[in-house]
Amino acid sequence: MNSVRDWLESAYYDLLVIENIIENLHLTHMVAFHAQQSVEKSLKALMEYKQIEIPKVHTLVRLNHILDDIISDIENIKNFRLSVYRCEISW
Repeated sequence: MNSVRDWLESAYYDLLVIENIIENLHLTHMVAFHAQQSVEKSLKALMEYKQIEIPKVHTLVRLNHILDDIISDIENIKNFRLSVYRCEISW
């Protein structure tokens, strides 16, 4: 089980990867992947903090649905399209 700190640290590392590769035009798909991963891990950190069971899913819309009541003040998270860039080899 990951702690809130673990989830957020991992999300931060995804952002660091983005900072290091964003200028490389051959890696734009990896920028999108790490952006999705950072958001996913941040949502899972919130779930861990609120003691909500964390499902083994990678779809931001589904994670958002689980957290609807908690993050209702975050506008239009359902419009995120990063989920389409998730890696097919993830669990």
